[in-house]
Amino acid sequence: MSLPTNGITPEVIREMMPPYQLSADLLAAMFASIPPPPPDATMAWRQERAARLVQEVAGLMPADAPQARIAAALVIVREATDETFARVNTPGLTVEQICRLRRTGSALTNSSAVLERLLARHQQKPVPFFGTVLADGIDVAAVAAGWGAPGSRREDVGEGVVVRVG
Repeated sequence: MSLPTNGITPEVIREMMPPYQLSADLLAAMFASIPPPPPDATMAWRQERAARLVQEVAGLMPADAPQARIAAALVIVREATDETFARVNTPGLTVEQICRLRRTGSALTNSSAVLERLLARHQQKPVPFFGTVLADGIDVAAVAAGWGAPGSRREDVGEGVVVRVG
């Protein structure tokens, strides 16, 4: 025996509250903030990696723009954490440098946990059809092609932040 729905079905909810569409601008900013691919990376590698990172954001199920921003920040911090811990294995580092990298990685791990809790709090609020994210409209090939290209990365200069333009 099925439960009475009073006419409120998932289809009715979807019609009333359309799913959130990931912003290409947000993803471009995310890719500008993570480490660029190696110079010898093939386009296939770039596209596979870009697709995985977009799926990670979508997998966190942001239902609106603020949640998507938190999800993108979480992916950025996770990538920075991975890069920091990978640098520990660089030959020729002193014990002090290794300890500094591990402390930085630990601090980034803590930041990741804070972002996860923040996202969970935001997702407890009423939002349009929670968890539906459409990443189909994102041109992963274009994002991957522009990733790490000149003009796509911010550079800190003095007290301000300068954005390089091509």
